[in-house]
Amino acid sequence: MRAFYNPNISHNELRTDALRPALASIPDACKYLGDVSRAKFYADVLPLLETVHIGSRHFVVVASMDRLINSLKGASAENHDTPMATQRGQGAS
Repeated sequence: MRAFYNPNISHNELRTDALRPALASIPDACKYLGDVSRAKFYADVLPLLETVHIGSRHFVVVASMDRLINSLKGASAENHDTPMATQRGQGAS
């Protein structure tokens, strides 16, 4: 275990990462992404994610959902940098 020791990570953080699943079922992925409907998930979200098939089951890679969330947060932050008046088309003339 000595090889895995990292003084910058607390024991609780290390344990949480070790127990975090790498894959999520479609219903769990919908919940993970804010309880998105399955229709919305299949139509708009699933094409943006990495998936894995194990037997007849279809799973979503959790890391790809995290990347999607971070990219959406970044896009949202860029949109909020604009003053409200300009967003509404009422900017200075």
